[in-house]
Amino acid sequence: MGPFLDVFFYKNLCLCLWLRAMKTYEKLHKFTGAISFFCTRQWKFSNQNVQQLWNVISEEDRKIFDFNICNLNWEGYLGESLIGVRNFLLKDDPNKLSESIKKRNRYVFSGLWCILCNF
Repeated sequence: MGPFLDVFFYKNLCLCLWLRAMKTYEKLHKFTGAISFFCTRQWKFSNQNVQQLWNVISEEDRKIFDFNICNLNWEGYLGESLIGVRNFLLKDDPNKLSESIKKRNRYVFSGLWCILCNF
């Protein structure tokens, strides 16, 4: 009876992992569709006008309108951008961030467990 239960639980765990993976795949597919327009084309950007404006304005205006990219807080900017992607593109609830991290860790651990059990 012991090996039968082991196989039963293993199969159910793998089925649950597969269902979770499908939900994740659907979100990833939706996200890929949303950004594909921007990823499949070439873009040329120029900041020549910004540089000219920066050189023309006074020191007082530079302090008021600080748009120098060197002073940008990149960690804060990227963190807020990722939260925006979660909220508006993936439609995830921002209050469930810690729960999502726990689920991801459990998913990774159980996936590794399944891989190890197959070998």
